[in-house]
Amino acid sequence: MTRSLSISGKGTLPRDFYTSKTESMWDERPRFENPDYNRLWFNDCDLTEIPNLLQNIKDLYCYNCKNLTFLPKDAPKLVNLVLYNCPKIQSLPQGWTKLTKIEIKYCDALVAIPPSYKRLEWIDCHDCKNLTKLPSYLPK
Repeated sequence: MTRSLSISGKGTLPRDFYTSKTESMWDERPRFENPDYNRLWFNDCDLTEIPNLLQNIKDLYCYNCKNLTFLPKDAPKLVNLVLYNCPKIQSLPQGWTKLTKIEIKYCDALVAIPPSYKRLEWIDCHDCKNLTKLPSYLPK
């Protein structure tokens, strides 16, 4: 069963989302290990980074997170990534090697898609002004 969680603005995550007793995502940066959630949406959030919550997440969507600068390095099950209007993200984590689908739009600071993303089957990047480096195995 797919369970999604959407976070907008400065909201908090539900208690069952955490493995620790923190009350909001801005506290202690807990690890997300709840297998019931596998899709995570961030909409219009003021976050500068996403906490390391992606242990079981397969789909990550970030829309209009204009201050988002950093993505977590550890997302062992992530296969789908959508970044839309996240203009401060400069790079994507090297370790997200299971990604098969990437959609990135209006991410002006992003300069490269890591070459370690060898499982990519679908990529849609446009209106990313500084994106100049794509993995060499992608067709031109």
